[in-house]
Amino acid sequence: MSAGNGAVFVPDPDWPSIVELASQRWGQPTSRRQDHVRFGVKGSKDVKLSTNVWMDYETGEGGGYIEMWAAVRKCPLPERRTTAKAPPQRAMPKPARKIVAVYPYHRADGSLVLEVVRFAGGGPRFNQRRPDGNGGWIWNLDGIPAGERPLYRLPGLLAPDIDRVWMCEGEKDADRLAALGRTATTNIGGAGKWRKEYAEELFRGKYCVALQDNDEAGRKHAEAVARSLVGIAASTKVLLLPGLPPKGDVSDWLDAGHTIEQLEDLADAAPEYRPTPEARPETKAGRILSGRDFLATFVPPDYVIDGIVQRARLYACTSITGHGKTAVWLYIACMVAASRYVGTIETAPGGVVILAGENSEDLCGRLHAMVHEYRLDPAKLPHVLPANFPLIAEEADTLKAEIDAIAGDKALIVADTGPAYFPGDNDNDNVQMGEYGRVQRTLTACRGRPAVVALTHPIKHADRESLIPRGGGAYLNELDGNLYLWSDAVGESTTLHWQGKLRGADFAPVPFALKPITLDQLKDAKGRPFRSIVAAPQSQEAADNARAQTRSDENAVLYWLKERRGISIRAIAREAGWVSDNEVPNTARVHRCLTSLKGDKLVRLYRGKWVITEAGKLELEPQT
Repeated sequence: MSAGNGAVFVPDPDWPSIVELASQRWGQPTSRRQDHVRFGVKGSKDVKLSTNVWMDYETGEGGGYIEMWAAVRKCPLPERRTTAKAPPQRAMPKPARKIVAVYPYHRADGSLVLEVVRFAGGGPRFNQRRPDGNGGWIWNLDGIPAGERPLYRLPGLLAPDIDRVWMCEGEKDADRLAALGRTATTNIGGAGKWRKEYAEELFRGKYCVALQDNDEAGRKHAEAVARSLVGIAASTKVLLLPGLPPKGDVSDWLDAGHTIEQLEDLADAAPEYRPTPEARPETKAGRILSGRDFLATFVPPDYVIDGIVQRARLYACTSITGHGKTAVWLYIACMVAASRYVGTIETAPGGVVILAGENSEDLCGRLHAMVHEYRLDPAKLPHVLPANFPLIAEEADTLKAEIDAIAGDKALIVADTGPAYFPGDNDNDNVQMGEYGRVQRTLTACRGRPAVVALTHPIKHADRESLIPRGGGAYLNELDGNLYLWSDAVGESTTLHWQGKLRGADFAPVPFALKPITLDQLKDAKGRPFRSIVAAPQSQEAADNARAQTRSDENAVLYWLKERRGISIRAIAREAGWVSDNEVPNTARVHRCLTSLKGDKLVRLYRGKWVITEAGKLELEPQT
C-alpha cells in the first residue's frame, strides 16, 4: 500500500506481485508502459509498479497491495516468511498555501475518516487528507479503499424521518442547505465520482432531489446520481434551477435572493426522473450478484391491506358491471384513510387518493352514504380527483406532483376506472396497454410508495373463470396482481379474490355484503330521500347463506318460467311470494335472478318475454 512522502508497501518475496494479483482479478494486461501496467479493454484499470498502487477508473475504486490481495484472495495477508517489512507511513507536511475551508467526512458513528481541504490562490483548489494516527495528516487517500469513503454528512443521512435528501455536487452546497435545516450530501471528488453503491446502501425508500450545476459536468453528474436511485429511492428528481449563471450552483441561486421555500416548491413541482436512452450506462459490469449478496437485497413485504395488497405495487381489480367494484373499493379506501380494519383485516395508515374518472357525481353520493353508515370523520376521507384525462407519461408526472403536494405519505391510489384514463384508441392492443401499465406503475413512486389499484373491465363474454382485464397479455404482465370481484347474488353480495396473476402469497376469498342505504338528509331532484349502496364485510357463513338463498331464488324463477310459459316478471314475484307488506311485487329481485340466469344460458328473451332454455330445464331436474 502506498503511503505519504514516498513510503511503499513491500510484499513478501514469497507472495505474488501486485501485477499477478491484478491478472487474476482482471485478466491479462492489455498494455505496459514504463511504470504502469494497464488492464481492461479500454485500459481503464491501472497498476503503478513503483508504488504497488492500483486504480479502476470505471468504478472509481483504488488502493494498494493489501486491497488488491483482499479483492482476489478474500482473506487477510499471510504472515511474512522473510524479514522484508513495509516502511512506516509518514505524515506529509501541510501545503504552504492558505486553507480557506475544511470539509470533514465521518463514519456513521461520527468518527473522522478523511477531510477535503479547499485552498486560496493558484494551483489545485482542493486536496484530501487522512489522519496519520499521531495527530498529523497524510495528504492522500491511498490507505482508504473507495468502498470505505463515506458520503459527506453521512450521520445526518441516517437520521429517522428524513423528509427529503438534497444531492449536491460539492460540500459547500451541502453545507449551505444543511445550515437552512435541510438534509443534504455529496460524494468525495464531486462530479464524475458518484458510486452506484451509495444508492442501495443509503437511499432506499427516500425522496431524493439531485441538484444540477449549470454545466455539462453538472448535467452528467446529476444524471449519474438519479440513474442509480431509480427503483431504489421512493422518488427521484433532477432539478436545474432557473436563472443559474454558467457553472452556477444552488449556493449561487440562494445568493441571488431566492429562498429555501422557493427551492422546496420547485422540487415539489419537478417531474419524476426517467432515464433517457443516452443516459443509460454503456457497460453492464457488476449487475450479477453473488447468492449471498442477492439474499441481502430482500425487502420485507409491506402490506396496505394485510395479506392482500402491498405497497409500491400495481394491481387491477377486474369485474363485470354490477358486481360491486366501486362500492367495495370505496369502502376499502375509506377504511384505509380512517386507519380502520377491513372487517377483520388490518390496514396500514396513510393517505388515499381516488381518481374518479367515471361518474364522479355517483361517487359523491356513495361517499355521503359511507360517511353516514360508518360515522366517518370528513377530515379523514380519501382525496378525490373528479376528472379524467389521457394518462400519458407527462400527465402522470403532473399527477404525481399534485399527489405529493398533499400532506403525508400515501398508502393507496384507486383509479375508478383504469379505462377512463387510457390514452390509446384500442384497449385490446398489446403495445398500447403494455405502455399504459408502465405509466400507471409510476404512480407507486408517490410519497409513501402507495399501492395503485385500477378498477377494470374484463374481456368480452367473461364469466367467473375468465375475469382477466382487457389488453391482452401485455397489460397483465405489467401488473403485480389481478384481483377480481364476482357476485353470485348481484346487488346483494360480492367476493374479492384474485385470478391470473398475484405476486405474493395466496389469500382466502373476502366476501362483502352490498347494503342499500337511504339518506333522509339528502334529496333527489323530486325531493325524495337519496338512496345508494355501500359495501360491508361479511362472514363466510353469511356469504354461504347468501349464495344458497340466491340459488333458491333463481330456481324459483326457473320453476315459474317452466310452469307458466310467457309469465310476466310481476307475476313471478307474486307467485314466489316476493311482495312488500302493502302487496307491491319485488320485481328488482326477479330482474337480478334473470340477469344471472341469462349469463349462465339458462334463460333467454324471446319476443319480449323470458323463456326457460333446455339447459334451464335440466337445472331443475333432481341431482343424482
